[in-house]
Amino acid sequence: MDTQKLLSTREVARYLKVNEKRVYSLIAEKGLPATKVTGKWAFPLHLVTRWVEYTTVNHPGDSPPRSPYHGLLIINGSNDILLERTLSLFNQLYPDHVAVFGNLG
Repeated sequence: MDTQKLLSTREVARYLKVNEKRVYSLIAEKGLPATKVTGKWAFPLHLVTRWVEYTTVNHPGDSPPRSPYHGLLIINGSNDILLERTLSLFNQLYPDHVAVFGNLG
């Protein structure tokens, strides 16, 4: 099964196109997934691939995950007719966002 394949330090260095010594610093400093087997480093191929994808910067594809509250504006305070109308207009103009008001006094 290919997802269970373990790579040696030399194979990971070739896979990442770096020097073997750099592989050791990637383990210590950048969190490259590895395990020691009988005193030698072993690298699960699927985890190395996932690590490369996860640490890629300026990825042109997917946008970063958003919080469940992305696009939500919550305002608390005293009842104000101007604020209520402003929130109503905001919700009409920006249907992908939600603005709500909580009357506290």
